[in-house]
Amino acid sequence: MTINSNNYERVLSDIALLADRIAKEEGGQSFVYPEKQMFDLIEELCFCYMNQDDANRKRIRDYIHDIKGGIRSPGLIYIVPNAIYGFIGSTAKRVRSKEDGELLDIGLAAVSIEEGVMDPRDLSFPLEDLLKAAEKAGIDSKAHIKAMIDKSGDVGAKILNNLLWKK
Repeated sequence: MTINSNNYERVLSDIALLADRIAKEEGGQSFVYPEKQMFDLIEELCFCYMNQDDANRKRIRDYIHDIKGGIRSPGLIYIVPNAIYGFIGSTAKRVRSKEDGELLDIGLAAVSIEEGVMDPRDLSFPLEDLLKAAEKAGIDSKAHIKAMIDKSGDVGAKILNNLLWKK
């Protein structure tokens, strides 16, 4: 996938449009979504996020949080967070070797973006899968976590910082 890290506004719009379409088709509160299409958009958003300055990363988090708060579309409150949780879990399955550190970063970026706004415990299972996969692949996740803490908002940094205490 070719990523233009400057296109985060288009990616956010595409995620909102897809989630809005799903909400209309599924009655507003679906846990079903076109997985590949949504996951590709989330991955692209994570790449964009990792390559932005603090102000733009905050804009990305704020946009996703507004979606979940129902400000842009009431049905999106369930679709986007569940897609992000699923994305983190699917990213964990892709981490297989030491060379997959970038995949770990992508999964951690998704955590940083989502921040567990609905309930931080919702992140625990996919995040645990991601960290176990990294450990099994021989990746030192501490350095990756520390780097993402620096790119996170207060809540995301707290969630990620708590992982360091478990290591």
